[in-house]
Amino acid sequence: MSLLTVYKASAGSGKTFTLAVEYIKFLIRNPWSYRNILAVTFTNKATDEMKTRILGQLYGISHSLPDSEAYLEKIVKETGMERDAVKKSASLALTLLIHNYDYFHVQTIDTFFQSVLRNLAKELDLSANLRIELNDKKIETQAVDTMIEELDGNSSLFSWLLRFTMENIDDNKGWDVVRAVRKFGLKIFDDEYKKESSVLNSRLSEKGFYDKYTRQLYLMKAELKDALEKVRNDFFSLLADKGLDSSDIKGGKTIANYFNKLTGDNLSDKNCLNKTILECLEDSGKWVKKNDPRHDFLDRLVSEHLIAIMRKGEELRKKAKEIISSVDATLQNMKNLLLLNDIEKKVREMNSEANRFLLSDTQHLLHMMINDSDTPFIFEKIGTHLKYIMIDEFQDTSTVQWQNFLVLLHECMSHGAEYDVNNLIVGDIKQSIYRWRSGDWQILENIENTFGKTATDIRSLSSNYRSSRNIVVFNNLFFNIAAKLEAEREKNVAPQLAEKIKNAYNDVEQKIMKQDSSGLVRIRLMPAGEQYSETTIKEIEKTIDELLSRGVRQNNIAILLRSNRNIPVIADYFNENRPDISLVSDEAFRLDHSVAINILIAALRLLYTPDDAVTKACLIKFYQHYILENRADDMGQLLDPHVSDRFLPEEFTGKVEELKKLPLYDLAEKIFSIFSIDRLTGDSAYVCGFFDCLSAYIGDMSADVLGFLRDWDENIHSNKIQTDDVDGIQIMSIHASKGLEFDNVIVPFCDWRLEMFTDSYIWGHPTKKPYDELPIIPVRYSPGLSDSVYAADYRNEHMQITMDNLNLLYVAFTRAGKNLFVIGKRDVSTTRSALIQNCLGELSKELAGVTLRGIEDKECDIEFEYGEFMKSKSATVLADDETVIIESEPENVFLRKGGQKDVNIVSNEIPVVFRQSNKSKDFIKENSDESMEDDLQSRTPSYVKTGNVLHLVFSNIHTANDIDSVLDRFESEGILYGENLDRKEIQRKLNECLTSNEMVADWFSGRWSLYNECSILSIDKITGALETRRPDRVMRDGDEIVVVDFKFGKMHDSYKKQVAEYLKLIGGMGYTDVKGYIWLVNRNKIIEVKIDNINGI
Repeated sequence: MSLLTVYKASAGSGKTFTLAVEYIKFLIRNPWSYRNILAVTFTNKATDEMKTRILGQLYGISHSLPDSEAYLEKIVKETGMERDAVKKSASLALTLLIHNYDYFHVQTIDTFFQSVLRNLAKELDLSANLRIELNDKKIETQAVDTMIEELDGNSSLFSWLLRFTMENIDDNKGWDVVRAVRKFGLKIFDDEYKKESSVLNSRLSEKGFYDKYTRQLYLMKAELKDALEKVRNDFFSLLADKGLDSSDIKGGKTIANYFNKLTGDNLSDKNCLNKTILECLEDSGKWVKKNDPRHDFLDRLVSEHLIAIMRKGEELRKKAKEIISSVDATLQNMKNLLLLNDIEKKVREMNSEANRFLLSDTQHLLHMMINDSDTPFIFEKIGTHLKYIMIDEFQDTSTVQWQNFLVLLHECMSHGAEYDVNNLIVGDIKQSIYRWRSGDWQILENIENTFGKTATDIRSLSSNYRSSRNIVVFNNLFFNIAAKLEAEREKNVAPQLAEKIKNAYNDVEQKIMKQDSSGLVRIRLMPAGEQYSETTIKEIEKTIDELLSRGVRQNNIAILLRSNRNIPVIADYFNENRPDISLVSDEAFRLDHSVAINILIAALRLLYTPDDAVTKACLIKFYQHYILENRADDMGQLLDPHVSDRFLPEEFTGKVEELKKLPLYDLAEKIFSIFSIDRLTGDSAYVCGFFDCLSAYIGDMSADVLGFLRDWDENIHSNKIQTDDVDGIQIMSIHASKGLEFDNVIVPFCDWRLEMFTDSYIWGHPTKKPYDELPIIPVRYSPGLSDSVYAADYRNEHMQITMDNLNLLYVAFTRAGKNLFVIGKRDVSTTRSALIQNCLGELSKELAGVTLRGIEDKECDIEFEYGEFMKSKSATVLADDETVIIESEPENVFLRKGGQKDVNIVSNEIPVVFRQSNKSKDFIKENSDESMEDDLQSRTPSYVKTGNVLHLVFSNIHTANDIDSVLDRFESEGILYGENLDRKEIQRKLNECLTSNEMVADWFSGRWSLYNECSILSIDKITGALETRRPDRVMRDGDEIVVVDFKFGKMHDSYKKQVAEYLKLIGGMGYTDVKGYIWLVNRNKIIEVKIDNINGI
């Protein structure tokens, strides 16, 4: 059995180098082994970086490039192979990887498990064309919206929403609860919920369970409240019976407050107990003043009655504080729990209908499959060819992911080590900042217990290759102090868990690999106040100016923030006041950042909401300013609907109805063409990204414009284009910066709140009866939980939050390569800045050459500075007052950056050729003979004539009211098309024909039963052949029969003979009152045909 090697890799310790070396070692020993190796990480970016690193170093080793010398030396040392043999093997491995790239299994963990899912589609009863959906939130939103649309007044959900709305209104929270429902509904995707959902929903579905469960809890609370109320009343009643009140006893006001608090909602020790109460509970002598003339009487009253009442109350309070806080926490979200059940069912129903599978369900489905099998047959599909597994960023692995991987790891380890190479895990607890994505750093903490000491080889990457000497020295000391302070603070809440914090940072000290003595750390903590945000932005600007003045390039500076909401605030300031400074962020690559896309969306929106004056004004502004480059400020009439249309293309404003008839994708392309958006050459990447999203939406949803606009507002607008072109100061969240490094790092607003109690929920795991009748319950996170049955859940969450906040600081500070600048708020204990402030005193004592000012004066900034500024190595040469950047192209072809290519998108009109439908072809064929008979029609082109359409309409309608529906059908069947068959003109002629003659009007009234174009069958007396006749219109009213043939050309004798034959045949059926007519429609003339004239015709 092979070992599991676990690398604990602190920031900047060469983790990527180590992973690449380990992977390449496999390939050097056996170039064909790439098929047997699986390397997983957690982001697409990390996957691309790993693949590029492996291919690049294989190329560099095989070509003896200087940048790959370190890799070559390490591989030669660890494999014992000759240099030339390593180079030859690297060349072969590179060739094999390039030609078999599909088997180069460096993947994200989600991609790997998706491939497993598809391989097991048959066993899991999944269809082959199953679509994987990544956006859980979008699906949940659609489910909630659908549920609300389907509400009826009798449903329990309607009653719940109504009650929830009224409660919100009473609490001044507003009446719109849909947003709150959507937010809470996302908890169906929590791993905790998925794990217990089947048991939970089964229990909640039991008839009468919910009412019984909640009633029991209400009764428990009510009984204790009544008992506490009785204690309070007993105390005050006894005093009143003795002619006393609380002021007659020592500390009477405090004691009275204590008994009054027993009937309140907050029964915590902190609220109810103080020094006076504790003394009174222990000693009756503390109740009576020594010099009170009624001393003996009061002393006897206290010792015989009052102290007993207080002790009984205290006994009840201790019991009640857990029960009441537990009941309140449980009942607060019981309705929400029922709602989750409904939302989950709706999501499953919608996914089934759309043949869709949520990515977030993959892990749980596989986990259930593995658990249900004694010998997981997953290996029969994908496991047997795997011999080695490498997992990067292991601290971000979720419990369910690990449980699935654990089976694979055990299988791979059981094969035995080949070439003395082990399976590999790399992680760092200190960089675990993705708990909100279910990452669990405690898996890494307990990895040795999982496999046993004999099966694990724990190694530490303890050298820092990223940062300058002073940055490493500062971080080593700062996080040692910070971890101790946080652990001490945590002892007040969760003493058993506090040690976990210290243990996680036991390996925080790193060896210094860069021996230069430079590198700057500067911390500024400013007083809180209304001007704090403005002052912070000014300090950012001042710091950037200082760096630029020292020759630092803008793309060697990064601004890291805890929250994305600060990014637009900073960006807006610099865009408005410092156009010379370019800020680049992921937000800048969002689709809604593009002018071209904003024009497309505004035009789509305006087509369907023409009264939206703001959208119209924005569209005009974009079009005039960016497309036509009309920068004039005399556009004050934008909101005037009478004149604003002239600022937009006439092809758009004049053809609104025609545009609305186009399919969604064609409509977007048409708008692109009408507004000449191709002039915005810099937006091509955004346009391509937009049309990709539009195509994906149409594939997944209906091609509904309003539906697309809703999805745009809720989801699509924030999609980002992919680019490596970074030319400016990067501004991003700390989460986004993980895995990156920058020469100069600025961390402003380093004063985020440590805990959020508003709308923050955790999953409670009750272990006491009767609460444990449900496996999990959502409870609102608050300190009040510490007195409830959910105390363990609260303490664990508190410890996790403490770790999250400390780890965020660690990730931010360790991104800096040369200089670190921190800006925060002083003297605010509930923010992250408080920890920084508390560390500064000891830092100033331990570090040589530290400057620390302003600690004592609360009105001043606290200023901390350590070390000297360190310049970047990027060469800059000043020539003729211009900065020239000198950069050499890497020799390694795999490590060269791609050049930027400007792509212009042009929209060309595509000529459309009309192809007749089968219906229109049949129609032409059927009516061609009559058309050719008419001299006028024979001179016209061969397309369908108006007379033919009128003939067909008259044959298909019962009354004049049927005209619209028949014309609609003809349009859909391709019979009505072209300029010569204008619907309005056809409709006008029909109305004219049906109203200009009283007899015609009678034919198309509602009194007749019709036999339109019904066939009359007869036998030819001479030949015996079956003959068929089809009159245009046969009408019957009682015994009266009328036969009409419609003609649109000149009168022919054959028409009379044709109608006379109809009359003779109908008369032969036994009808005596039969009349026949020829209606010359274009001439508005009716000719009656009589049967007695037949021989003369």
